[in-house]
Amino acid sequence: MDWLGAAIDGPLVTIRALHFAATAMTAGALIFRAAVAEPALRSSPVATTVVRSQILLTAWIGLAVAAASGVIWFQLQTVSMSGLPFGEAMTSDVLSTVLNETQFGLVSKVRFVVAVILAACLAYEQPTCCISLRRPPGSEVLFRLRFCSPRRNVIGLLHGRRWRGTAR
Repeated sequence: MDWLGAAIDGPLVTIRALHFAATAMTAGALIFRAAVAEPALRSSPVATTVVRSQILLTAWIGLAVAAASGVIWFQLQTVSMSGLPFGEAMTSDVLSTVLNETQFGLVSKVRFVVAVILAACLAYEQPTCCISLRRPPGSEVLFRLRFCSPRRNVIGLLHGRRWRGTAR
């Protein structure tokens, strides 16, 4: 494509910019949480919960946009490298050639692995995945399997602490 008199592939440039912006948003949210929010909010547990959930939401949105734009970027780069029309370039032969035989493919694999690891870490930190389990009716023992704050609850469970309050 010829945009503004230069031989620039406009959609490829646009999707790369979107991908880098989403990646920066995700990294920025997590760095902000670690460097600013956590130390500043240690004295206010209620505010910490709210801010942490907002930061995690921002990180999830950024990761989702980065993953989607990464897939589209890979497809557009495949079209650009192969010189074929989009429909013809989306065959398994062409895609696997770009993925397995180019530096761009290697970097794409590394980005995919990092995204999966980050998604697992974000899923582990979710404040909304709590499960309460009760014994059969008539039993007064209340068991709680809580994943809201893994550091506090799992360590408390391992040390034999009793659960108090309700699951959040």
